[in-house]
Amino acid sequence: MKEEVLAEFLGVTLTNVRIRQRHDHLLSSAFLEDVDGIGVVYHSQVAWLVMAGLVFCGGVVLQTGLVWAVLLAVLLVIAFFATRKVVLIVHAGRLQIMEVLTGNAIKPAVAFVDSVEVAKYKARTLVVSSLFKGT
Repeated sequence: MKEEVLAEFLGVTLTNVRIRQRHDHLLSSAFLEDVDGIGVVYHSQVAWLVMAGLVFCGGVVLQTGLVWAVLLAVLLVIAFFATRKVVLIVHAGRLQIMEVLTGNAIKPAVAFVDSVEVAKYKARTLVVSSLFKGT
């Protein structure tokens, strides 16, 4: 079977055999049958919220510098929301292919997810049909 490119989205390429991500000198690749799931999700750093809670609780308990603790906690919450990103994630066993979406890339990302699901379905039906050809 000859490998053909079916779709591309940012740094991720889908072929009829595999899905791969390439950036400069880095490469991640997985066969379609190994893909467990794909989605467009929010990716956030929860550590910012944890630190905000700790700073706030510390300020309340110590009662010294409460105003500064509240201000710092608010800044940490703002940092949490400022660092949230929408990410395309492909799970393939232990491998995760992640691509950060920028601007108005939700529709193309959803179209890419649909393309991966269709390619995976076609690959699976091709394997199943080849198993029954011999009977």
